[in-house]
Amino acid sequence: MTPGLEFGSWMALPDGAGDALAAAGPLSASASGTRVVVWDRDRVIASVPITGSPAGVPRFVAGTLHFGPGWVESGRWTALPSPPPTLYGGVRSSAWSRDGQRVALVVDGPWNPANGGSSALLVERRIDGSERVIATDCGAAAVWMSDRCIVGIGRDLRVWDAAGDHVVGPAHQGGGVAAVSGTRDEAWLLTVGTDGTALLWNTETFASPMVWPGAWAGGAISPDGQWIIGIDVGGALHTAWRDVAALVPAGPVPAQGRARAVVLDDKRLVASFDEAPFHRTAEITVTP
Repeated sequence: MTPGLEFGSWMALPDGAGDALAAAGPLSASASGTRVVVWDRDRVIASVPITGSPAGVPRFVAGTLHFGPGWVESGRWTALPSPPPTLYGGVRSSAWSRDGQRVALVVDGPWNPANGGSSALLVERRIDGSERVIATDCGAAAVWMSDRCIVGIGRDLRVWDAAGDHVVGPAHQGGGVAAVSGTRDEAWLLTVGTDGTALLWNTETFASPMVWPGAWAGGAISPDGQWIIGIDVGGALHTAWRDVAALVPAGPVPAQGRARAVVLDDKRLVASFDEAPFHRTAEITVTP
């Protein structure tokens, strides 16, 4: 029998910053290209300007929020040092390792005559500022990092690991990425494309991802990997359970307004909306 989910009443979160969301225990955060806000439950504990117009998926590492090429600590934004000379442009996407020691960055690189625009460089930078270029034209709209690999997500899924660089299969038609979300153990990766597809990848093989039928604009997977929540193209929230070989729909999530982004922790979800209150959280209970 498919388990069920019960959702508590939505609670408003004050003074949000954007649609890049993170949650861990009582902490949650929202980020834009210019500001980060961190909450402890419904209380703002940091609201700080950031530099470099970063993008990507924020991540809490031991209670510290990492986002783009830096982190928020003691109410201040600290940017990673860049190895000189830095020739890169803005950050298109980013993903931190779970130990907070490394970050993968998709950045604007030199002009590429083949596509009439700048190339997308993939670099891995450590907190001491040392850096290596992973790919000079990675073709990725978003990036995700685990302990054993870096994944570029776009029209194809491309993996860099100990075996080298390899394309593991087609991902999102058109190449745009709306959402990226991984499990706590990094065994599962959810990607949602701007083409409306939602794909769940087993990171051991990255072969034959589970497809969630429908047209999706965003989504997230729970830390334990047992269920996911999706935002349909109309902004409504829906849930599904991960079965052995398929995603099983589990019903809608009541909410007022159109959802824009969502993130999950073990016992609650945090979402941004297109009407006030723009950021909200709700408790989750799993029922047999």
